[in-house]
Amino acid sequence: MAHQQNNGLRRNVMQTLQDMLYRLHPGVQLYKHAFQISRDMPSEQDATIVLRFDPHTDRRRYLPPDPRVQEIAVLLPGDGDQPVDTQDIILHCNGGSLKRIFDTHPLYLSLHYVLLHPTGQLGWHKFIPYEVLENQQRESKRKYITLAEFHRFHLLPRPPHVESNHLFLAGKLFQEYVCETWAVSEQNRLNYQRNNQKKLRVEVYQGLRDAVAADADVNLNELGKRFILSSTFAGSTRNMQQHSQDALAINRYFGGGDLFITMTANPAWPEITSALMYN
Repeated sequence: MAHQQNNGLRRNVMQTLQDMLYRLHPGVQLYKHAFQISRDMPSEQDATIVLRFDPHTDRRRYLPPDPRVQEIAVLLPGDGDQPVDTQDIILHCNGGSLKRIFDTHPLYLSLHYVLLHPTGQLGWHKFIPYEVLENQQRESKRKYITLAEFHRFHLLPRPPHVESNHLFLAGKLFQEYVCETWAVSEQNRLNYQRNNQKKLRVEVYQGLRDAVAADADVNLNELGKRFILSSTFAGSTRNMQQHSQDALAINRYFGGGDLFITMTANPAWPEITSALMYN
């Protein structure tokens, strides 16, 4: 409560949250809090993130967010050409040592979004079994669920008597949670594509070999290493070509469309606001 940014908070609420976390969350006793790290941090290490607009860039793509709009976005470092494995997360232990974990670690979400996971419950890990429902006829060859499937399951609202919906009542924190889980899931899918190139039969693509054959003195460092994305990866070149070919085939078989319908909605309409969990 002595922090200047917490002057407007209620002491009794903060006390209740702190007591709950100390009693239920296992990570509270193991790792330092943010204020403990920043308290002894030199002033030259204190940094502020600022979004600046370059007037020479395309305003339709690189315009900074409107402060009047309550939006949350994901900022990915770099220009997108360099592959990134995972986020580099360093934990400061109370004993003074450091511990590195990945963003796919089962405890990552509990340590990052502490109030959304007050009991320190585990998140996704790669050995969660994939169960087939009894009414499904065909048997699945998969053994485990993916990271994206895990988050889709937990982002489905359920009746309060079945499961707590406090995750959906967190406002901007919930938006940040959704954006980050999407970014981590997408990066995890990209890592799978990169580490399983042999299974995707990328030997049929001769891009690098053709470049070397065309110019024997080509600088291999300038060519880089090419990774082929499968047609099942949403947004990839092969995926877009497949959808385009399917659309052309449907249009050729059934003929051109007869109706072009545009639907709009106002988020302030009563029938929309009444269905929200909070206003």
